[in-house]
Amino acid sequence: MAQLRGLSYHCPLVLVASEENWGPRPLRMLKCWKDVPGYNIFVKEKWNALQVDGWG
Repeated sequence: MAQLRGLSYHCPLVLVASEENWGPRPLRMLKCWKDVPGYNIFVKEKWNALQVDGWG
């Protein structure tokens, strides 16, 4: 939100930062990663080793 200008030419902004916990970040994948040697094997090993508790 911008403050009123008043007698100055500047319009300072008031920023509010909060520490909201939105949970884990979504998975992001770059297309160039698939070109890295051993990438597919690494992903398959990590995916198969993953244990998920609960439903999702």
